[in-house]
Order: sequence, then structure tokens, then C-alpha cells
Amino acid sequence: MGQDIFLTLNFPKSEKQAAITISKVLEGVLPKYETWFEDSVKTDSNIVLQIISPDTGRCVIRVNQFAATLHVMPAGHYTVYWPMPDSLIYYTPRSEHPVFPELDEHAPVKLNYLIRDFQQLINARLYNNIDGHINRRDIIKNIDSLYLQCKTRYANITDAYFTTYWQYTIGQLQLNVSYNTKALYQYFIARSSVNIKHPAVLAFLSSFYNDYIIQKATSLSGTSIFNIINEHASLQLLNTLFKDDAFLQNDTIAQWVFLNNFWNFCYDTRFNKIALHNILKELQASALNRQIQRQCEIVLSTFNTLQNGFKAPDFTVYNNATKAVSLSNFKGKWVYICFTDYKSKRAKLELQLLKKWQNTYGVKIQFLSVLINAGPEELKQYIIENPTLSWPITYFKNASGTSSPITLYQVYGTEAYVMIDPKGNISQIPAPAPSEGIEQLWKSLLRPSSKSRKIGIR
Repeated sequence: MGQDIFLTLNFPKSEKQAAITISKVLEGVLPKYETWFEDSVKTDSNIVLQIISPDTGRCVIRVNQFAATLHVMPAGHYTVYWPMPDSLIYYTPRSEHPVFPELDEHAPVKLNYLIRDFQQLINARLYNNIDGHINRRDIIKNIDSLYLQCKTRYANITDAYFTTYWQYTIGQLQLNVSYNTKALYQYFIARSSVNIKHPAVLAFLSSFYNDYIIQKATSLSGTSIFNIINEHASLQLLNTLFKDDAFLQNDTIAQWVFLNNFWNFCYDTRFNKIALHNILKELQASALNRQIQRQCEIVLSTFNTLQNGFKAPDFTVYNNATKAVSLSNFKGKWVYICFTDYKSKRAKLELQLLKKWQNTYGVKIQFLSVLINAGPEELKQYIIENPTLSWPITYFKNASGTSSPITLYQVYGTEAYVMIDPKGNISQIPAPAPSEGIEQLWKSLLRPSSKSRKIGIR
């Protein structure tokens, strides 16, 4: 069970509306944000939030284009005074700019002051007042001095979260300049209780084990890592391959390393995505550490949604007669989805190119256009302006909802294209645009498979 955290935000007086989002950072193989609060309020007041958290961690406060990181503890009371943005600085609409809000003097806030203090020590030792070239020996000397300074400066600090924070941050600095790898392993990893939920620990582990599976597997004889994953999809064979590895003797760490490396494999074309998915599910089921299970869940939910060969997320859109049209209605046919901003001239030209293939491919391939940033009125106008388009032209409701097609298919910009196979699985994402060779893809997909023939010996 979590404990209450009280957070009060104070804003400078302004007549403008402020879009406010407060998110908890779920530390894992990749950061995942869990939204606590999201609203639009006037900035001439303050808001008091009561949120629940089971442990100490980071949260990110966003007000318009400005963001601040706050480390919160259960049972903590925090008052944040949001600074007035510098009016002399130009801020682009979609950029995000870090700010450093003032905090009150409640006891739990001490953690944030300590982290700020430690960052200033790093800057002073390693980044500030450096004139010209600095060699590796001097960097190592500065890191050693930083460690001794922190050990003395924070000797009486009992906050375990902060102690882990500064120690593992220095450990990562040491790793970056190629300290003795075995010594770093013994000090930071070999211990029985490594907090793999802590952001500084995760950053250190990510650096220490970056591409570790591939690098180690190339030095081992026998079955290749590609064969284990792509052909066998076997976690057991993977465990056997690395059972004697000196840096993977901690079972929890070994599972985390597999998980972290698999996340990179998801974007490596040499690996079969379905095989990776099956091994990750096996890893999730066998993991005894709850955090490993949770991180598997995050990775599976993230990479598994839009991979070639996986089930295409279904969605419902509406045509000019406000009749519902679902992607699943077209199961049994190839489907070419065109996400199009109805205002985009380039996107309109792409659809005009598509029109010339309607008679040739329309029998086996269902074209489906989904207009972005459009409602029923915009759809009617679009059809009036493009009367020769004979396939379904649609719009969707609730653009910000989790079931909207642009959310399900992670559509950004003014156009995107996806190919769905007759079984309802993703064939190619992203698929080529009409002007980028989509016809060549169709020809290869629709080409009849050649039957094998027995050739006699004369």
C-alpha cells in the first residue's frame, strides 16, 4: 500500500491558461510515465494535490513548455513555487525547457536539495573552469577527488535513496573512463541487494551491460545467439549459454540484462520479433523479482503493439453518412490504411496517385483513408473537394483517447501508411506512401507462390 503525498503548486499571476501535467516516473528498462494529474487551470492561483506512492521516486511537473523534476517520498508534503519564465528567451511551441522551482523547507524536500548540491559538486569538479584539453588521467583524478569529497560531505546523511544516488552516479562516471571493470562489478553489482528500481542504479547497469549479450555471445563457441532467439525462442538455452559468465552470477541482474538487451533487439532487424516476444513472456513468468516482472510488462506493452506480424489494433471510424466503419470489417482482405491530414496538400496528391491503382488492385486490397484533425463537417468538405476518391474516407472521434487510431498506430505529422494482411495482422509499418513505391510492395505481396517441382535425372 502506498502513502499519501501532498503537493502544492504555486504559480505567478497570469491571465493565461496553463496546461499542467504531473507524472510519476516508473523506472524500468525504459522510463514510463504514469500520469497523476492533468488539467488546464489559470496560473494566478495554486492547486493542492493528494497523490499516493509506495516508494521514493521521481516525478515530472510540466506547465506548458516548462518541466521540473521532483524527487518525492511517501508521507511527504511539498510546496513548489513555479518560476516566472524569462520573457527575453524565445521558446518554440513544442519544445520542453527545464526549470528549477523553489521548494519549501519541509523535511522530505531535503532530498531535492541534496541532489541539487551533488550536481553542483559534479559541475565544479568535472565541467566548470576547464581551460583547453583535459586528459584521461586528470579526469580519473577529478572523479576520485569527487568521491572522497562526497564521502566526507555526506557522511551523516542517512537517506538511502540519496546515498545510492550519489554513489552509483559516480560509479557511472568511473565506468565511462574505463575503470577496472571487475572492481566496479564487485562494488556495485555483486552485492545481494541491488535496487533495480533506482534511476541511478538503472543508468549504471545500462552502461555496464550495454550490448552485453551480443558482445559476449560472439566470443563463445557453439550455438549462436541468433539461433537461440530466432529458431528456438528459448530462454533456457540462453541461460545455459551464460551460466558461467562471471558478471551474470546474480540471477536478478542476469534477468535484467536479458531484458535490457532484448529491448534493443526489438529494433534490430536481425531478430525475429515474435520469438523475442515469446522469450520475454517466458522471462516474465519465471522472474521472482517483482520489479523484473513489472519491467517485462512495460516492455511487452510498448514494443508489442506495433510490430510486423502482430495483430493490428482494431479501431472504429465514421464515413460521410456517420456510419461506423471498423478495421475488423475488412478481415480477409489486404488493407492499405492512409492516415491523412485533411489540410495537407502533399497528402491530397498522394491520394490522387492512389486513385489510379483502384481498378487494378481494388479487388484484393481495401483502401481506407482516415483523416487527421477532422470532424464530420471537414469530412464533407474533403469529399466535395475530392469527388473521385471511391474508397472509404473517414474521420474518428475522441482524438485524445487511447482507442483513437492515431494513438493506436502512433501517427505523428500529416500522413502515415500501414499495410494489414488478410488475417488482420500488421504486414508492414510504416508502409511506403503511394509516391514511394507502394505498388512494388503490393506486387510482391500478391504474387502467387511458386509450386515446387520435382526434376528428374535423365
